[in-house]
Amino acid sequence: MRKQLTNVTKECNRLKTKTRTVKKECMAQNNEYQKHKRLAEEHMNHSITFKAKFEEDKDHFEEQIKKMYEVLYAKDEKEREQEHTSED
Repeated sequence: MRKQLTNVTKECNRLKTKTRTVKKECMAQNNEYQKHKRLAEEHMNHSITFKAKFEEDKDHFEEQIKKMYEVLYAKDEKEREQEHTSED
């Protein structure tokens, strides 16, 4: 009976050790997962920020081009008017 109790105790201790080892492995994997999740979220936030900045710059550039065309159009109109008045 005593020998059986010793064997059961040894088996319980072995299982406890194995359980601790598995728990440590799970915690390490979870920490690694959390780390990669944070990195992925950071990358996503950077992508969103860059996209917003790109759109802002694009809109600003388009506005500048529009203004340049307006200036050129006004200049062309003025030159046409001057040509027209000089012909008269």
